[in-house]
Amino acid sequence: MSSSQQKKMPAAGLVFFEKFEKPRQYVIFHRVMVKGQNPMEVFTTSSLQLEYSFLDKEQCEIYEEDGKWIFRNLSEDVYTFVGGRNLQQGQTAVLKDGCVIRLVNERMLTAIFFENYVSGRDWRVLNMDDGRHKVDIFKKSEDKEDVSLSFQFEGGHWLMEEFLAEEVLHNGEPVNDKVKIRIDDMIQIQNTRFVFEGSGLVYGYPLQDSGLSINIDERSVHKAMKKTTLLKDINLFIEPGNMVLILGGSGAGKSTFVNAVTGYEKADATIKEGDLDYYQDYEKVKHRIGFVPQENLLREEDTVGNTVKNAADMRLPRTMSQEEKQRRVTAVLETFGLTGREKELVSKLSGGQKKRLSICTEFIASPSLFILDEPDSGLDGIMAMELMENLRMIACSGKIVLVITHSPDRVAHLFDKVIVLAKSTETKVGQLAFYGGIQEAKDFFEADSLENVVKCINAKNEGGDGRADEFIGKFREYQEKRDRADALTAEDFEEVTQKEEETPAVKKAGKEVYKSRAEQVPVYLGKQFRLMFTEKNWKVLPMAAIIAFLVVYVLGQKMFRNMEFTKYGSLAVVCVCIWNGMFNSIQAVCKERSIIKREHRAGLHITAYLGAHML
Repeated sequence: MSSSQQKKMPAAGLVFFEKFEKPRQYVIFHRVMVKGQNPMEVFTTSSLQLEYSFLDKEQCEIYEEDGKWIFRNLSEDVYTFVGGRNLQQGQTAVLKDGCVIRLVNERMLTAIFFENYVSGRDWRVLNMDDGRHKVDIFKKSEDKEDVSLSFQFEGGHWLMEEFLAEEVLHNGEPVNDKVKIRIDDMIQIQNTRFVFEGSGLVYGYPLQDSGLSINIDERSVHKAMKKTTLLKDINLFIEPGNMVLILGGSGAGKSTFVNAVTGYEKADATIKEGDLDYYQDYEKVKHRIGFVPQENLLREEDTVGNTVKNAADMRLPRTMSQEEKQRRVTAVLETFGLTGREKELVSKLSGGQKKRLSICTEFIASPSLFILDEPDSGLDGIMAMELMENLRMIACSGKIVLVITHSPDRVAHLFDKVIVLAKSTETKVGQLAFYGGIQEAKDFFEADSLENVVKCINAKNEGGDGRADEFIGKFREYQEKRDRADALTAEDFEEVTQKEEETPAVKKAGKEVYKSRAEQVPVYLGKQFRLMFTEKNWKVLPMAAIIAFLVVYVLGQKMFRNMEFTKYGSLAVVCVCIWNGMFNSIQAVCKERSIIKREHRAGLHITAYLGAHML
């Protein structure tokens, strides 16, 4: 299989849990090394470092080869079982969909392998090893609960009986009678899959109360007493764990849409994440939003380590200890491949490294909504792919990731959905022309690529087909006719004898306390002292001394003739120095205006920044 084919293979999923702790899901792209005995959990595109002391430093490797996923055991001391087969060190096994992996050494860590990664799922374990002999799973309906599956423990093993034959599959086959279930068995109820791992059923439950609801009625601006509408009628819902592509023709309003969603430029809209209203609670929730602009707005003469540390000081709660902050900084740098470059100047980094550093400064706060404007611009295919896979990892942790890119087809397989914005040729207003899956979008526009999707809606004088209005209207009808309940999911079922409490993924904002204006001043003051030397701004000091000397020289002996002349001379020296300092500060502030705007989104108080410069 060629490298280009490998890149477009669907990402696989790996769900880890110990006993009946909350399972954790990870995504695998092409190859991943699983490592134990780490001080912190770090997940990259090529390695998964777990905080389990009973695992080996190099535990196992999972990789794709000739269209199959392979597991290779690297451990000598940890007993490794793949699908019930005991693997010795160096031995390999082919991983099938739903394969159970057990790592045993004093304790036991269990993993479930899925050939296709499933986003937006809160993985759970339905415990069947607590002494019960019968477990029922019910299908919920408006007025009653129908038993869908029934499990009974008889003769040392579990038997499964179905009650909705047209909906239940056991290892891909319809269930007609009682069947014995074994480790690795997969039970499917339409789109919901349950894997029996020996002591319970592992299944993905949709994340609750944490999706992003976007309802933009209108976004307008007023210029010269004239109202201009930029966007209107955009209504959609994004599930947590989804990575969403934003496409649009020229002037369709992609940047306007992003600014309206984040609350940075408010529209006539309602933007909610669970119970949080982005507009009403903007000061509380802006720390939950990460925005990475197209340009690498970084201070070139600061070091990589200090850049991320300053971001941590500004964006993390002030109650967090320095040890916790440093731990977070270390993990983020390692996640994005910048470990070992902490002392390098930003100006010495490559374009791809600067882009990753720019993402680090936003990701340090672990935002629930992550927006990136053309993160792959200026990068070659390999670097762009690696960066997009990093973003896919971020989404896998339950975040919502929105990406604007002009090269969508090379990374289309990493996205869950696509938002297509089009500028109406009649009203000149940006509207929603499509929202849904990637292949669904191609079918809707009858296009063989995402670039051709954009071509359909671009104006004719911009190289497009000029069909924006056609697809805006078509999607309006399509959305109305779309079946909103086309498949049952795990939320339609509950196990009566073991009901779980719902824990909203979105915590109430306002509990965390961030740095005040006065507390931000020392952070930026320290930055100014560092940059004074690295940017050679120290030249302002001898310049001030020279100017002061010239003032004194002009005044000559008159300055000390009496107290009045001394006061006048001293005032002249002070005024000249203040004047010199003000102009240098104004120059620095103007130079950093784009950086300041970016940091202001994340909670920077402008008065704190100016106060640091004045000092």
